[in-house]
Amino acid sequence: MAFCGNCGAQINDGAKFCPVCGTVQGAQAAPGQQQQQSAPAQPAGPRTDEEKYRYLAALSYLNIIFMILGLLVGNASNYLRHHANQCVCLIIWNICCGLVCIIPFIGWLVGIVGLIAGFVIMIICIVKALKREYYEIPIFGKIRIIPEV
Repeated sequence: MAFCGNCGAQINDGAKFCPVCGTVQGAQAAPGQQQQQSAPAQPAGPRTDEEKYRYLAALSYLNIIFMILGLLVGNASNYLRHHANQCVCLIIWNICCGLVCIIPFIGWLVGIVGLIAGFVIMIICIVKALKREYYEIPIFGKIRIIPEV
């Protein structure tokens, strides 16, 4: 068996065209379309939860609707549950910082610094989710509000 030089699909020996992309194969191929004899570059294996849900996990930090959607779509995914839990912890942090802002002067300073820290942590969490990593927020990230499956 040979592989298409254009898309990497498996083709029969002696086939003139790739059944997937239609590229000319074999001796009739143009100089830029050489037949590839090695295995395709991307193995076709099952996708992991991290690959399937990484964008939804990252979006969950931006809006609570995405977090709820992620829990509904990938309910059995520990990856989504982990990031949803971290998102809930960040929401609680931001609410607490907002409440501290009610106190004049010192509360304003502490609250604003806390909200800025929460924003920075949110950006870090989004990047970690896109990198398919399980990241726990410092100090209160170990709290499990949404249990894992």
